[in-house]
Amino acid sequence: MFKFLKLQSVLVLLISFFFMSSCTKNESTPPPPIKPDVTFSLSTITSGVDTIKNTYIFVSGFLADTGRAPITDHGFILSTDTSVLIANQTLTSSNITKISLGARNGAGGFSAKITGLVPNTRYSIASYATNSAGTGYATDKLNNAVDIKFTTKLAIGDKFGGGKVAYLFVLGEPGFIDGQLHGIIAADTDQIIKIAWDNNSRNIITGAVVKSVGAGKVNTDSVVSKLGKLYSNYFAAGVARNYVNGAYNDWYLPSKDELERLQANKTILVMLQNSYWSSTEDNLSATGGLAPYAWQVQFYPNNTSILATKTTNFAVRAVRSF
Repeated sequence: MFKFLKLQSVLVLLISFFFMSSCTKNESTPPPPIKPDVTFSLSTITSGVDTIKNTYIFVSGFLADTGRAPITDHGFILSTDTSVLIANQTLTSSNITKISLGARNGAGGFSAKITGLVPNTRYSIASYATNSAGTGYATDKLNNAVDIKFTTKLAIGDKFGGGKVAYLFVLGEPGFIDGQLHGIIAADTDQIIKIAWDNNSRNIITGAVVKSVGAGKVNTDSVVSKLGKLYSNYFAAGVARNYVNGAYNDWYLPSKDELERLQANKTILVMLQNSYWSSTEDNLSATGGLAPYAWQVQFYPNNTSILATKTTNFAVRAVRSF
């Protein structure tokens, strides 16, 4: 009986030892860290459209879980490669910009004003956080496996593309693309303040009869072809076509409707002459194989469009599209 009790005591001690060892082991070996759980605030883009300017944007992120390890870095990543998820891109590539907010303690929200953006450029953006297990991105979420994309705004009068933004296309106009910014750029100054539409009184039918937005380039091509490149410095469309500013040499004389869009922004564009020539010829007045009239747009004292004889002298402001 004594031996049995002694053996029982030994067994109890052994079981207690193993139980205590197991508890001690579990308590001293916590689960390994995992990548942080980060989300990105959509509100600054989908609701706060005014936070997107031509050179900066306000963005917000949220660190939901530190991943059981200290956060050594967090912030936002921009990319001009909008076809590949930021989490799958090489962060040292030239298309990537990293906005680091440094280390932080614990979960919570964070935000930044990102500057130095290029006007009319499309970007992808994601928030990120890094710990010893790696970097977590807002795009890691299975329910949000897509970068947020935005295009920086342009405003009328902004310096861009060799001149100033004069007009932005709207739905239904040639050149309009949903989600992108396209429009008309006006040269910074008038190319000439007095020149005829056709200074030789030839009244040639050029076929440049379209008034609508998007027609200026085609009209100009037609006029220059009919009146002759050799004499292009002596008529309005030729002067516009010959204008060059830096790398930009695709200028043209705006159509009637395009010129009216410039007229609406004449103060911003600093268009000071009383009247400017459009590239639109008047086909209704064509008689006997001749077309003596073209459309001019009056800027001062009244805002109106008037047919004028082609030998009349008005100003020229060249434009290009983007």
